[in-house]
Amino acid sequence: MRGGNSRRTRIIENPYPNRPVTGVSFTGIDHDATYINDVITYPRKRLISYTGYSLSLHHPNQFFNTRGYVDYISVKAKRKEYFTVTFHYE
Repeated sequence: MRGGNSRRTRIIENPYPNRPVTGVSFTGIDHDATYINDVITYPRKRLISYTGYSLSLHHPNQFFNTRGYVDYISVKAKRKEYFTVTFHYE
């Protein structure tokens, strides 16, 4: 699933909301750095990242534990920066 558009906050829906999610990982798809922060899971609003992270093809992907059911996540990033989001299931 690819996140990114012209807005700062991206809403990324979980394709299987009825399955427990163990974590979410983010990978950069460009050589330039992408900065993400404030990753929040819903329907129970929960912040799962505490600081900002850099993503690029040269950085390892960032994994965040979620422990539960997730309908969608919101992610703050700079404008027109792109990244790949992967949901991990039990």
